[in-house]
Amino acid sequence: MGTRPGIHLVVTTERPRHGGTAHLVTRTLLDALRRRRVRRAALEVYVVSDAVMREVNRRTRGIDAPTTVLSFPTTVSAFPYPPAWGAPYLGEIYLAPHYIARRGEELSHYAVHALLHLLGYTHKRSRDTIEMEAEECRLLGAPKAVRHKQATNKRKTTNKQQTNNKR
Repeated sequence: MGTRPGIHLVVTTERPRHGGTAHLVTRTLLDALRRRRVRRAALEVYVVSDAVMREVNRRTRGIDAPTTVLSFPTTVSAFPYPPAWGAPYLGEIYLAPHYIARRGEELSHYAVHALLHLLGYTHKRSRDTIEMEAEECRLLGAPKAVRHKQATNKRKTTNKQQTNNKR
């Protein structure tokens, strides 16, 4: 469990070899919470296989395919869970590190992205997307132009690979 006074972060891994991943996720999220000046919070993170992510995605979104990350923020009416933590419960994050790596993307980016969803950020409108991406860059310490260019290049490469595989 990653903790700081007032912060309770539980990272659960499906496999023992994900220990390094759990450490990276813990460090990334605790740093992001510190940068956001969040003093009290509780959240759970599950580092899972593609198969588990596919099942969670199917059950929660009706999409029968793995994905990079899913986040499940608590609602205002949710009961305080677990009450012994004594901090507002933000929700759950599911990360699929192998799927993320195959896409050539960064696990830390998706961890921060999911955290921002738990904190109320969305990307439903372009204005929301711009705000969320700017905050992701700030929390990760990366200039926006650099991160956007890297993400765009990776998406282009992935799309080309998928197109070539279909031929």
